[in-house]
Amino acid sequence: MRGVAGSAFPAEAKGVGAAVLRTWDYGMWSSAFQNAAQNGLMVSNGIDITQDPYYYTTDENCREDSPYWNGVLQDTLRKVAEYREHASLLWWTVGNELESQVNWAAGNDCLWRRVEWLAARVKAADPAHPVGTVLANIHAEKVGSIARLCPSLDFLGVNVYGNDAYNMGSNLRSMGWFKPHAITEYGVPGWWSVPTTSWGARLETMTSRQKAQFFTRTFNQCLAEPLCVGSWAFLWGWKWEKTGTWFGLFDQWDAAGAKNGPLDILYEIQAGWLPGSPPPPVSILDFTVFNGRLESNVLGFSADRGALVRLDAKVSGDVDEIVWVVAPESDSYVDGNVLENAETAVVGAVQACSSTGGSLVRGVLDTTKLAGASYRVYLFVRSKAGVTSTASAPFLIGQQQCHTAVPGEACYTEIFRIKAEQEARGVCLWPADALLTTSTVQEFQASLHRANWPYSGPCPAPCSPHVPLGLPADCGAVV
Repeated sequence: MRGVAGSAFPAEAKGVGAAVLRTWDYGMWSSAFQNAAQNGLMVSNGIDITQDPYYYTTDENCREDSPYWNGVLQDTLRKVAEYREHASLLWWTVGNELESQVNWAAGNDCLWRRVEWLAARVKAADPAHPVGTVLANIHAEKVGSIARLCPSLDFLGVNVYGNDAYNMGSNLRSMGWFKPHAITEYGVPGWWSVPTTSWGARLETMTSRQKAQFFTRTFNQCLAEPLCVGSWAFLWGWKWEKTGTWFGLFDQWDAAGAKNGPLDILYEIQAGWLPGSPPPPVSILDFTVFNGRLESNVLGFSADRGALVRLDAKVSGDVDEIVWVVAPESDSYVDGNVLENAETAVVGAVQACSSTGGSLVRGVLDTTKLAGASYRVYLFVRSKAGVTSTASAPFLIGQQQCHTAVPGEACYTEIFRIKAEQEARGVCLWPADALLTTSTVQEFQASLHRANWPYSGPCPAPCSPHVPLGLPADCGAVV
């Protein structure tokens, strides 16, 4: 099954070849089933269960006669009764990433017994539909506990990002799970797993086109695994999670003049689902900064305060609108189950150069408008058809503390050894698990730095390009 993690934009879901929407909580149910029925889609329906560790760690709440949980059960069964005969219902999922606040790797017996307690009662109330639960990735401890304590579960849902779906089927079987599984969320590497710049900013995959490679690989891995029954692309919609462009597949950030249209990445995803699909009407191919020479923004950049910074992007397709946004870098570490407020954009920080219709988009960042701190610059390029392509880069106003590895250093040797190992495998795993095999040497160094690797003498944080005062940075000739 091809699915999307969300319940909005049902016509677009149908258009790219999806068959199933996904909900997480009761508030989504009504609109999800209405959207599904009107567009010939199904719904993976999420039963909203608390993640609060208190309800999985105290004697009172771990008893079968817990007043709290019996109240939850009665409420759940009322809602199940309301929707169990709906023609668009695919299955039920009891909770989402319940273990994340208790113990990510293991959960605990109280939690998994409670999942079994609820799942068995949902199945009794609706024997016609499968029942599962959803994990935040897999680990031998929690998968083994679920296999032992949750016999009523018909399938296991797993939320994975980046390259984490690699060998999932065989890994689950080695952990004791032999029933079907589903990849209930998948997409780009999560902000919790990526390397950082020397000043600690998370390295978001730079362009939509690069992000699409993670979607295509995970979809194909599920397709090739007999016990993987479906996969759901995340996020079918938009939200601020550390940045304005990390997970969302739609253009809904107000600070960027949101048009509510799809991102170009949907065309790339569709091409993976339906070979022969048309290319996106607009796409950002690369994103560079000028610091005396053009350098990739893959590691972002730093600049002296007062410097003018020239930013260039190569684009393809039908460019109708260009929007630049600068916002402070988020320092939030709450997980994705906690709603975050978007950072406030800094108005007028980038002068957009006139380049509509050409293959080069240019902007000039005026750092005099910014204090000495960490920020992120975003580029939105929109087509007349309402499709948007995005790119972003973190940057620092100030000096870096960094060192780029050079020949003769242990770090340098390890970078190329690890890079060759990942290229030979065809997919990047630890300690470079958030990268592509085509990622740069500097990205590999940043990954080894994050992993404290090699342990005999950890790699330092690599240097990002630095823009000093005095470099020419006007709009120039933009074609």
